[in-house]
Amino acid sequence: MTAPDELVISVTAEDIRDGEPESACACPIALAIARLLDASTEDEDVIVGREVILIRPLGVLIDYELPASAAQFIRAFDNGDAVEPFTFTARLVGGTS
Repeated sequence: MTAPDELVISVTAEDIRDGEPESACACPIALAIARLLDASTEDEDVIVGREVILIRPLGVLIDYELPASAAQFIRAFDNGDAVEPFTFTARLVGGTS
């Protein structure tokens, strides 16, 4: 599988409602990515860290950089602060973009 250089990720109100604080695999961003890629959150196909997103389609681990706006969202969500839906672009680590 060839990974795209960028992923445009839209976190919806439903992702925020259904997301779990302090969960790398079930936070709102992980849910949004899983929806975008038709991946599973239960199988840990998507893991969102503080600096990178790890995506494991077809057994291959792919790293994307987490932009500052997404990292701030994660901190706020994990702290129980009110957050709003938003869209961001994640770039492939070592990609050409």
